[in-house]
Amino acid sequence: MLRYKFAGLSLILVLLSSCNPGSKLKQGEIEKSEAYPSSADGEPIISSQTVAWPAAEVPAEKAGTEMPAEPEMKDEEQAGQVAAEPVPIGGAYLTCRYQTGQTQGAENYRMDCDISPVTEVKTLIAKAEFFKLDAQGNRTPLTLLNQDLLALKWTVQETAATLPYNRVQIVLSALNAISVSLTTTIATPLTLTRSAAFWLGGEPSNTVLANADEDCVEFSNAAMKISHQNTTGLVTGPLGRMNDIACSTRYNFLCRNTSAGATAAKWIVSNAEGAFADAARLCPQGYSFGLPVSEAEVREVNAMVDRTTQAMNIWVNMSDRTKENEFAVLYR
Repeated sequence: MLRYKFAGLSLILVLLSSCNPGSKLKQGEIEKSEAYPSSADGEPIISSQTVAWPAAEVPAEKAGTEMPAEPEMKDEEQAGQVAAEPVPIGGAYLTCRYQTGQTQGAENYRMDCDISPVTEVKTLIAKAEFFKLDAQGNRTPLTLLNQDLLALKWTVQETAATLPYNRVQIVLSALNAISVSLTTTIATPLTLTRSAAFWLGGEPSNTVLANADEDCVEFSNAAMKISHQNTTGLVTGPLGRMNDIACSTRYNFLCRNTSAGATAAKWIVSNAEGAFADAARLCPQGYSFGLPVSEAEVREVNAMVDRTTQAMNIWVNMSDRTKENEFAVLYR
């Protein structure tokens, strides 16, 4: 524990800094911090990898001796004070996981986040804020649904707009004086329960052809949808365009704008085709392998696919290779 005098009160804070096991910091090491906005008084707010404290406190604590008397601070020095010799505090990690049982077509998606190992916090954290980070580090706030600031556990919610981003950041604030941020990469994909309204009639069927299961998802244009209805006699609704097929099939890819800029198209079809596993390299820079997740997005992709002449079917980012009829959506 570290003791810090602020506005006449002695606050005991357990602050957490490192986010991934591979970047765990040892005592006395300093890891380069990400840029982060300044606080209201112009002092920098502490970033995700280091926490700065007065250097005089460190040897006393390490040696197990009694802490020296804390010096009085001038009013203008109190809030957001940053020492010249930062001391990182490692060993704690932010982890976020998507909840199971979420349904294809929902407008919002939930994840559970926590900081571990759980550490006793004797001074309550005043506020926790969550963000999704895009490839450039730009932040979009997430909605906080539930929190336990003692157990360091939260439930947050996002919309389809931030699903393509797989980095989550938390900013913890103590009485608006000190902020610490941790960033994590979501390791497990979002899984969605199939909604029949988004699929062609009778699909997914998981037909086995040439010893290959139909584990990956294609998206059809209007002409292919009509052909499917005529062949099977099964009529689907206006949004039904998806079908499962062998992952080795070669198609173009649906690509979603993740960092191409506000003036670039939201959806495009890749110029090249490939097997499902080729998605990471075939969407152009600024785009990632995409999936329309809401009704509004399915309508957008319907219109775009019906205008293109590149292909009658394209790959979309869904597969049930891990568990049958539980479709994983992997965003990178």
